Amino acid sequence: MKKKYIPFLLSILFLYGFPICATESSSDHFLTGREMRESNFFLNSKTKISLANKFQYLKSNDYPVENSVVQTAWAQGVRLDFESGYIGEHFGADISYAGVAKLAASDYFYTRQYLYASGDDMAPESFSKFEQAYLKQYFASDSSQLTLKEGQITLDGFGVLDGLNKVTNTSYRGALADLQYDKVEFRLGYFSQYMNADTPHNEHFATFSGNNYDYVLTGDLTYKDKNNSLRYLAGEYKDYLFTHGLEFKRHTGSIQYTAELYHNHALTLWKQMSDYHKTFDEDAYHFNMDLTRFSEQWVNVIGYSFTQANRKNGLGRFQQSLDNMTFHSQAYGLSEEFINDNESVLTLINIYKITPDYELGFVSRFGYGHHYQGNHMNDIELALFNKWTPRNIENLTLVLGLGPNWTFKRDYFNNPILDENGDWQRGSGFCVTSSIEYEF
Repeated sequence: MKKKYIPFLLSILFLYGFPICATESSSDHFLTGREMRESNFFLNSKTKISLANKFQYLKSNDYPVENSVVQTAWAQGVRLDFESGYIGEHFGADISYAGVAKLAASDYFYTRQYLYASGDDMAPESFSKFEQAYLKQYFASDSSQLTLKEGQITLDGFGVLDGLNKVTNTSYRGALADLQYDKVEFRLGYFSQYMNADTPHNEHFATFSGNNYDYVLTGDLTYKDKNNSLRYLAGEYKDYLFTHGLEFKRHTGSIQYTAELYHNHALTLWKQMSDYHKTFDEDAYHFNMDLTRFSEQWVNVIGYSFTQANRKNGLGRFQQSLDNMTFHSQAYGLSEEFINDNESVLTLINIYKITPDYELGFVSRFGYGHHYQGNHMNDIELALFNKWTPRNIENLTLVLGLGPNWTFKRDYFNNPILDENGDWQRGSGFCVTSSIEYEF
């Protein structure tokens, strides 16, 4: 075990041994081994082992010629989660340890957030890490409950931060509070570092130009009843960006409506960056809405998205400040992102349940409206996906998706590469992704 985690484990024994001695034992010593084993900390604990095998193949010639190669990543992950019960009904601790084994990766490699790459050659390799390690406190009354966490924490759509669904998860070092009262939930968190899904250590938050900033302060307020939910989220990346958004969902009968609006506003550190690093000047907006119809065997989705991200020296994008920003939109496809300035996106998704265990789906996206130096471009993505969740093997899920895309060739500033006549050029790509996940 890494030495840096020994103080953390000792703090668990100290912080949670002391209250139990004070409240449940007449003696003045700390918990004995037997008392610890028989406390709710262990008696109500849960342990879970998760396996994830993920593969991605991506071939694209969108960018200059040196990037027109195949990028492949294939990894096997395993994670052990320990979730304690609460001592005195209030105090606990959770720990998650994860390991990732490299099965294959192309020589010319971007990690795809699957594998760890370091050194001058950025060669992909296996790694392991403590994905989570935090203290927690829980307090409840008849109508409300409060949860507190401090340490290394995995977040799932918390304020403007997210981090799930890779081979391992992204986690954040900091503290959070989650207060629920009736149909309203308020969450607030402060985070000073993060551990990306493809790294075994914490890193400082940094701008696109490589300058560190101190923290991310974020939270959200949610109202939810039987058929409706409304969520406002906001967060400041210290002196870098302010991001906020509004998410709405309504379910009536077999129809579900959703709408999302997000806004990024540049702060001092963003404005100080060179044009090379900026993906928009001062403000960027993204809007998305979906209509979903559910039936016994079909799920049908129609969606529309629009982006505004002005950039005076090129074609702007609604760029996320982190790879793990909370962002719900059909503009994010299998291998292509339809988030250019003035780009509208039409999305059609049709999913057919062939058997209770097996689903087959088709996705099409068409992006249009973005322009550059008199050129009006468009983007297209088609994808076929399969999902198998066998009922006789509980907690097993297999997913396969593949399909082509067509977009515009661009440089590293996201500006279209024009031919000798000043016309934009078509780029193309193909993506295959698969996932096998099992829990026990």
